[in-house]
Amino acid sequence: MEIYYGLYCIFVSIWILIDTPLQKVSRWWAFGVLIMPLLVPYYFIKTRPVQKYRKYIGLWLLGFLVFHFIGTAIMRFKVDNTSSKSSKQAAEWKTFVPDDKRFTAQFPTDPSREPNIVVNAPGGKVELIQYMSKSKDTLYAVTYGDFPSKAFIGRSSEQILDNARNGCAANLQGKITSEVIISLGNYPGREITIKVEPNTVVTAQIVLKNNRIYQVMVVSPSDKLFTSQRKEFFNSFKILS
Repeated sequence: MEIYYGLYCIFVSIWILIDTPLQKVSRWWAFGVLIMPLLVPYYFIKTRPVQKYRKYIGLWLLGFLVFHFIGTAIMRFKVDNTSSKSSKQAAEWKTFVPDDKRFTAQFPTDPSREPNIVVNAPGGKVELIQYMSKSKDTLYAVTYGDFPSKAFIGRSSEQILDNARNGCAANLQGKITSEVIISLGNYPGREITIKVEPNTVVTAQIVLKNNRIYQVMVVSPSDKLFTSQRKEFFNSFKILS
């Protein structure tokens, strides 16, 4: 029985270290498969004659091994099913290029051209063009505008992006909860997360190209933050001209 359990431990240890990442199985689940079978044998060894209960300990290990394979198969099915659904949804998204051919991105539905937003900037007013698309309770948007060269005189790209970040948070009346420095090709940018009360999260990528600022945003309920396909949306965004 000791040989049987030793082989079992070796087999599961190898599976945890090598095969679980390939099979998309949580290593916590796999670790439990290794540790849990110890508990019942340990209880029998401490409280009952080992020789008398060898058979039952062996059956326990065998049953747990079967349970482990069934549970793993269920987990893999759920992961594969979720991945296939995500891939199918991504395939249904539509590639969009505006008339001015300034960018391209994939939206879940045909984006609508919203009324321009007029903002004041040093050197004059700026019209911001915006496109929006909504899928269920998540909004996907791209906004951009060309600022007068005067607006950027004496300012570094970091300062310009700081101002754009602060302006975005102020317009949304939210609080910035995270910020990461990014780049899109040769263009500098920021990715920020803004908490908007009571239950809304805005994730935005702000990118600077010469005197033009792009804002790529995903607005979703807090509990849908990780199912909003925001990464797919951000990855699909490209600057064309």
